[in-house]
Amino acid sequence: MRRLLPVALCCLSACLGRAQGMPADLDSYILRAMKTFEVPGLSISVVKDGKVLLSKGYGKADLKAGTAVSAATRFGIASNTKLFTATALALLVDEGKIAWEDKVQKHLPGFALSDPYISSELTVRDLLCHRSGLSLGAGDLLFWPETDFTADELVARLRFVPIKGRFRYGFAYDNVLYVVAGQLIEAVTKQKWGEFVEKRILAPVGMTRSSSSYGGAKPSGDIAATYAQVDGKLTRVAPFTKSLVGAAGGIMSCSDDMGKWMMTQLARGRVSAQKQLFSPAQSRELWSSAVIMPSRSDPGGVADSSFNTYALGIGVQEYRGQWHLFHTGGLPGYTSLVSMYPNQNLGISVLTNAEAGSAWMAIERHIADSFLGAKGADWIETFKHAESVGSSQVTPPAKVAGTKPSLELAGYVGTFRDAWYGDVIVKQKGSGLGISFSRTPSLVGELVHWHYNTFWVKWTDRTIRGDALMTFEFDSRGQVTGAKMVPFDSNVDFSFDYQDLVLKKTKSTGK
Repeated sequence: MRRLLPVALCCLSACLGRAQGMPADLDSYILRAMKTFEVPGLSISVVKDGKVLLSKGYGKADLKAGTAVSAATRFGIASNTKLFTATALALLVDEGKIAWEDKVQKHLPGFALSDPYISSELTVRDLLCHRSGLSLGAGDLLFWPETDFTADELVARLRFVPIKGRFRYGFAYDNVLYVVAGQLIEAVTKQKWGEFVEKRILAPVGMTRSSSSYGGAKPSGDIAATYAQVDGKLTRVAPFTKSLVGAAGGIMSCSDDMGKWMMTQLARGRVSAQKQLFSPAQSRELWSSAVIMPSRSDPGGVADSSFNTYALGIGVQEYRGQWHLFHTGGLPGYTSLVSMYPNQNLGISVLTNAEAGSAWMAIERHIADSFLGAKGADWIETFKHAESVGSSQVTPPAKVAGTKPSLELAGYVGTFRDAWYGDVIVKQKGSGLGISFSRTPSLVGELVHWHYNTFWVKWTDRTIRGDALMTFEFDSRGQVTGAKMVPFDSNVDFSFDYQDLVLKKTKSTGK
């Protein structure tokens, strides 16, 4: 969820110089990164050789209240939850209750995608590595922005989501199949995903401050408030609290607990001398590359990756010749990073209460370079430059001046139904048109004429940051029969998968 995709790669490890230690200027570097990228609060954990070297908070958890971030302040870790879900399945493999190559329909007989062959062949492993053929973010509108769908409804509606890619051929990041993985865990164990993860993972690892649900951690206690850039200004935004997508991105945690999690992963499942959470064999499965992605170009070309893959809930990449496990996460007002270097027995996690990926990328690179004995770039300046170049390339689509709609506005009014999402309603609103998504309370706005029969879908709540363009379709009599939608520009998050909607007009009323 959100634009922050994991970058992943695997290669043979090669030592790069003599390993060093923590950067001497780390505190000042972190504060400079926070100021540069406007991050109110940040929590960081660094572990090495089974020990916590740093677990510390910086800045403010809540700007209005003035509360400081501590090592116990909880943040939403978003898609860094995915490795927890993969690990939950690894526990069940260890116990012989499932196998990685089991067909999903063996455990969820009613499961289906829109392609019958893929439906029958999709395995437990396939659920976790983004190679099903679903397109980037497909089906995310079933939960994002928050909807009234249940997890059972989401899984049932996947049979109508278009499949645009080839099965097991390429990488396209999705969240919905992790929801299916959560349902599979429930089917096998008779426990909800959140209950299973809390009892079988969080508690044994000692993650006492963490929870499996944002909804269970609403503003009470030490919770970081959520902020994002809205129209160029740092703004408090509503947090995501829907438990529907827990298995894809639902965990809340803190730097103290993330340190324990990384040490367990780096120790191949060993929590202590007396306790093994999962077997080394399953650790190898979790870290084994399952799908190839395009090689990653580093900002400025300082440390390009030679190749890029995704494993089970974690990316596997190369950084300066080192084996690097890596994942990011993002939801409204929260972004996170987990970075591990197994051959260095080094783990770095950064949690923030702002949508500012460049901040934690710069901090992680600065720390990694210090441990690897590499003379790194000034990563803050490198990512700042990359952001400025990227933002200058984000422009709305070309607008054809001097055009007008083919019909009077009343001709566009009606209910438009998509097979997997449901109803999108267009109504007359004063002298213009209004639009609402029937299952998503916050998706309410207006249709502003753009050109010809295309309208700008402008949401009333500007913190949504997910406008679209809607183009109406006609029959031979000149009557509206349907509509297509696309994101307004490249800055709209991929979870607004408007392009997968096939809207057919069902009713003409809608005043």
